[in-house]
Amino acid sequence: MIAISDSELNKLHLLTLNMAEQFVHFCRQNNLICYLCGGGCIGAVRHKGWIPWDDDLDFFMPREDYEKAIIYWKQQMAHSRYKMEISDAEHIDGNLFFTIRDSATTYIKPYQENMNITQGIVLDVLPLDGYPDKWWNRKKQCFWALIYSLYCAQITPKNHGKIIETLAKIMLFLVPNKKKRYKIFSYAKQKMTKYPMTKRYRYDDIGGNRRRWNFLFNYPAGYISFIAYLLWDWNAKRSDIRCDTFSSNKRRRNK
Repeated sequence: MIAISDSELNKLHLLTLNMAEQFVHFCRQNNLICYLCGGGCIGAVRHKGWIPWDDDLDFFMPREDYEKAIIYWKQQMAHSRYKMEISDAEHIDGNLFFTIRDSATTYIKPYQENMNITQGIVLDVLPLDGYPDKWWNRKKQCFWALIYSLYCAQITPKNHGKIIETLAKIMLFLVPNKKKRYKIFSYAKQKMTKYPMTKRYRYDDIGGNRRRWNFLFNYPAGYISFIAYLLWDWNAKRSDIRCDTFSSNKRRRNK
């Protein structure tokens, strides 16, 4: 990975924020729920802005709103500098979710350097799906999620061991046709997204909003416990903030 200077990082932050503001404005105009997640949420809450070394922003959307956003963006934002990239029958971008990219910039990720996509600064938008209560249904959902991941991204996993890598290569080799791969990951998507969102695993409500970077961004309901899951060295059990939507007995991870 190529290191960038502080001035370049600041410029990247500014361009990303402009794109994020446009996306949030689009969602509000269309009554769609979106909110900061991942490092963007951690930075906005803990640092009152960016995590100093972070270079992008991510958003969550409930599945229903996410699917509407795909349709509405293509209808309403066709002439915008901000282009939506999402895999379909003829077009693969290597991701499992849609991204918004700034066509007035150049920002190439290594795994996408040979792909025919808008190679600009990127905003990741991830859908939230329901998680079934029955363990067997969870196993089935995970199975279909793996199938979806392989045939949607169409990239052989490199960090999951030789057995998984070899199996993935064989599965892609057996289905070389793009349209057939599209049918497989579309079917897998139907199977893995059919479960309703339950309160036990719920982040599809807005828990509040705060003004960051001179713009009003939403946070998910239970965002303190969400951040606690991502970043355990931050005090996440403040009595004045709702923390009842996520189990805290998860494996520790560091951002």
